[in-house]
Amino acid sequence: MNENSHFLRNTLLVIGGVALAGWLVIHLFSFFIGLLFYIAVGALAIGGGYYLYARGRNAIRQGRVSRRIGR
Repeated sequence: MNENSHFLRNTLLVIGGVALAGWLVIHLFSFFIGLLFYIAVGALAIGGGYYLYARGRNAIRQGRVSRRIGR
């Protein structure tokens, strides 16, 4: 048998390979977008926590917190 007799097999293999590669790219892209989203949410949470910590620390240093307590 020569290569021309396997046209259908080769065509199906190429179509299957392209479909598999497309599926892989879509899932990897989705994974990395999700990973970036979770990193961004984590960075915002850590940054917000640090912002609140710094405001609280500065308020205690300046004595504003003790004046407000007891009102």
